[in-house]
Amino acid sequence: MGIRGKTMHAHTKTTTFRAMKIATAMLGIAAIVTLAGCSGADSEASPSASATASASPAPTASETLAAPSEAEAAIEQLAAALPTVDQVEGAVGDGLYCPGSEECGTVEGDGRLVSVMYLLTPSSELSEEEAEQVKADSWIYANASVSAQLFDTEEQLAASHTRWLDDIAANDGPVDSQVQDLGDGAYTPGFRGEGSSETLEINGWTGAISSRQAAFVGLEDKVSPDTFSTAAVVAQGVQQVSVLITVDAAGNDLDDVVAQTKQLIEEYLERLR
Repeated sequence: MGIRGKTMHAHTKTTTFRAMKIATAMLGIAAIVTLAGCSGADSEASPSASATASASPAPTASETLAAPSEAEAAIEQLAAALPTVDQVEGAVGDGLYCPGSEECGTVEGDGRLVSVMYLLTPSSELSEEEAEQVKADSWIYANASVSAQLFDTEEQLAASHTRWLDDIAANDGPVDSQVQDLGDGAYTPGFRGEGSSETLEINGWTGAISSRQAAFVGLEDKVSPDTFSTAAVVAQGVQQVSVLITVDAAGNDLDDVVAQTKQLIEEYLERLR
């Protein structure tokens, strides 16, 4: 899945939020919380890839945090700007906030993280019968997440931001990864599809966004229905914001998913002002 250290283990898709390990899964490039027949383990708080980033360069601002009290105020501001369920189109439920829930797991690496994830309802373009069929066939829980990280130094942020840009650039063109059989029913799913990426600049925050249409591949070459996924990241100073959305392709339009991803970042940054 292109997620550093991500391991998927066999279980059914009836898993609830408790098994999702949200905080670290949210920062993986695919943003897939649960696949049919597998569940996630904790991963590093940034995606991984070997491709060279073609997106915008990491920020070079020299801002640093002078005192713990300033850092506390900054992280509180980042948390307060996270969207409510009414501010995410198609979202249902209370959302899962990190930190604050045991489902969050641990985040490795530099930077303090705040985030929220919401499950999304099936497309309104589908009939009730079609929506039920999509849910029955789907390998994923459609979801949207918004995350923000605060770093102590520009060097820490630059390292994280570069990893994000590399993974986003890796979604350009055909994508094809092989399933990895880990034994005892555990596996890391592969995926097949095609994606694209572009630079992103919003009110002085710079980064990139990727979009992808892909199917996931399980053991014995079992293939999921197509999914749409987006990943966007922007940074400024010592702060970084990311948005990830994954939905079933049925009844959805990838351009609309990209537009919602950008909107969530823009609205989040507006609340920070």
